[in-house]
Amino acid sequence: MTYELSLEGKTALITAAGQGIGRASAEAFADAGALVIATDINETALTELERYDGITALKLDATKPEDIKRVLAEAGGLDVLFNCAGVEEAAEMLVWAVSPENSFTTGAVFDLSGGRSTY
Repeated sequence: MTYELSLEGKTALITAAGQGIGRASAEAFADAGALVIATDINETALTELERYDGITALKLDATKPEDIKRVLAEAGGLDVLFNCAGVEEAAEMLVWAVSPENSFTTGAVFDLSGGRSTY
């Protein structure tokens, strides 16, 4: 089965994007047309992602509220938030910072503009 995802014109923030599932997700989102803000605590891993078209890499310690606020300010508006960091508290902080009226607290992909959600 082939699944085609279009994220053309969407801005997506992905945590723990330096390696593994986070990195593969950042690349897949960019391939699907999203402007990706790839974040990770590992700056070396992020340097490699900077070379990928459609990806902006920013250092983020997802356990620090001040880092979250800084990254969200740099990112501007978001359409998609994918918390791959595996830190529940980080998920809560990120979601409430982006969309306080929602109560998402798990690592999943949410289209914050009201479109389709993927769990």
